[in-house]
Amino acid sequence: MPTAVAVPLAIALGGASIGGSIIQGEQARKDQSRALRSQQEANRLATSRAAAEQRRTEQEQRRVNRKSPDITSLLDTERAAGRGGAASTLLTNPGSRRPTLARASVLGA
Repeated sequence: MPTAVAVPLAIALGGASIGGSIIQGEQARKDQSRALRSQQEANRLATSRAAAEQRRTEQEQRRVNRKSPDITSLLDTERAAGRGGAASTLLTNPGSRRPTLARASVLGA
């Protein structure tokens, strides 16, 4: 009779062992799935932050590279025009008394 008891006991213990392995396997699969989702979320956040940083960098570059008026050139031009006498103003051609505002221009025509 010891064999009669030992065989069902071995089967029961083997079944419990297999059941435990299945449960552990399922738990490991769930843990792996959670870890994968967590990693995907971390990658998404990193990509988002990198894109935002890229935009900030580009905006800063554009701000730095903005063209500013060449004040020196403008002043030199006006000084040269002023040497033409009292008739040379912003409203007239240098050396001329005829106003230039009446002419068609890119901005006014």
